[in-house]
Amino acid sequence: MKKIWIIPIALFLLSGCQWFERHRRGEIAAQVGEKILYENEVKALVPIGTSSEDSIRIVNRYIQQWATQQLLYQRAVEYSEQKEEFEAMVNDYRRQLYVHEYEQNLLQRQQSDTISEDSLKSYYDAHHELFRLRDNYIKGMFIIVPKRSRDLDKLINMLREPNDDKLPDIEAYAIEKSLGYSIFFDRWQSFSEIKHRLPLKTSDDSSWLKQNTFITLEDTTQTYLLRITDRIYSGDEMPFEIAKTVVKDVMENGQRISILKSLEQDMYKNGVKHGDIYLKETRTIEEQIAALPKPIEPTKPVTSEVNPIQQGTIMTNTQQPTITKPNPSATTQQPEAQQPEAQQSETQQEETQQEEQKATEEPEEQQTKQETKAQEEEEDETPQTQATFDFNIFD
Repeated sequence: MKKIWIIPIALFLLSGCQWFERHRRGEIAAQVGEKILYENEVKALVPIGTSSEDSIRIVNRYIQQWATQQLLYQRAVEYSEQKEEFEAMVNDYRRQLYVHEYEQNLLQRQQSDTISEDSLKSYYDAHHELFRLRDNYIKGMFIIVPKRSRDLDKLINMLREPNDDKLPDIEAYAIEKSLGYSIFFDRWQSFSEIKHRLPLKTSDDSSWLKQNTFITLEDTTQTYLLRITDRIYSGDEMPFEIAKTVVKDVMENGQRISILKSLEQDMYKNGVKHGDIYLKETRTIEEQIAALPKPIEPTKPVTSEVNPIQQGTIMTNTQQPTITKPNPSATTQQPEAQQPEAQQSETQQEETQQEEQKATEEPEEQQTKQETKAQEEEEDETPQTQATFDFNIFD
């Protein structure tokens, strides 16, 4: 009985979900294939207070554009020759968006909001040689006053030799009579930013700064005064005051990298641990080397005894007996009993070598003699008419 009620309940829930979805978005205004445009989406485009005629015109124009774009997209996908490449690019971009959003939310929860001044100073002291200026910086003051302003000479005299006693008077004059000013005796200011506010043109800022400490410039309506009390040049080591912002960015970036790297490592370990990642069984390099078959050691060549027949020391039945001729040098040698042992051994070795050489040469001589004899027999058997015929030709 319970099973009978499963299908009607499922149909009721499905229809109810569709009714709530249709109620939230409204009726269908247009549809192209599986893409649907709802009335509430179109109504949101009409500004409040628009007349009914203008509203209808806006809605109809939007529906027409929407339907045309959907058809154009479907046709483009159908005839595209790079569909797979585009799908891969879209999927990769979608993945990057989701990952970036997840990482930013994670960083907001885990990254420290503030880095203490002591931490910044410690990092700067350890890596101060890495921070170099990319611009010239100065300390001093500049002030803009109307041309031919009263007490201008008094202001110029105070700026030529400023000190702590004159500073209140300079600031009071600037507040009351200047068109703009900036006092930075106690902090570094980019010279490019100051120069941008002055009618000053230089080809080499560093050289110009080395030669000037106070200047007065004028245009048609204003007078510009610049007093420089200290300067540092592009390429010099950054003072901590300027490097503090850069150091903070470097340390915050290091925190982000550390957090994200830890996240990736933990995620990978948990994935392997819980079976979310399948890994083929691998072995270390040492294990792979140990598993390799051992190389076969080269075997020593088998040495066989020399065949005495090949050496010619044993005479076969087919060989003719050889007659050993007396060695003339043997008559001049002393008796063996009277010769030293070393000389006797050398003599024996020489005689053995000569006998072996003769034994190897005699078969070759015999073969040569046999070949010569065979050629002579062939010549004897040649008909005489051939010789006579040849003779008659030449005659």
